[in-house]
Amino acid sequence: MKVSYLFLSTILVAISMLGQTPPPSQKMATVHVRIVSFVGEDLGSPRIRRFQSLTTGQDLASRFQNGAASNVPFGEYRIDASQTGFSSAQRNVSVYQNEVWVILGLDVGTNDGGPLPVHQVAGSIKNVGSQEPTIWLKLVSIHTGFIANGKVSDDGNFTIAGIPAGVYVLIAVQEAKVRAMKVVSVPTADSISLDLSQGQ
Repeated sequence: MKVSYLFLSTILVAISMLGQTPPPSQKMATVHVRIVSFVGEDLGSPRIRRFQSLTTGQDLASRFQNGAASNVPFGEYRIDASQTGFSSAQRNVSVYQNEVWVILGLDVGTNDGGPLPVHQVAGSIKNVGSQEPTIWLKLVSIHTGFIANGKVSDDGNFTIAGIPAGVYVLIAVQEAKVRAMKVVSVPTADSISLDLSQGQ
């Protein structure tokens, strides 16, 4: 009787497994990390201090060799990278393809919280009509994650302070329109001029 019961149980388990699809294998990627200075200079192999999954909390920083890590499961991660003489950089990274490239821009400084050299960007707007809506400015670093905002005064002048050295795109926005854009190198002793007649 016991043998028949065991045989029947085995048959039932086998039947229940029919038609079940085994779980798909987890997709993996190779992640490459490149670090550049605030002017785009390649700084060599980064020190990956953290590459942590936002889902599981697992830190894969030890997998990186010469700026690359293989067999990284698809998902969302938080990276922290540094290099001697530069402040560390952190950002979120989405890994959903076989080869993922991450480019991090580092500012000159240290990781001990010391101050960075900062500058200001100042200038004026050309061809702005009277009683036009407010013109807002956005200064976006090309090589780092730095972003600063400003507002054009009623007389058409502007100043944005506290800017680290580097290369930026200065964007003038009025309501839903981009009115002008210009590449700006910081520090600069020149007054910057934006011409709204060249905008969209």
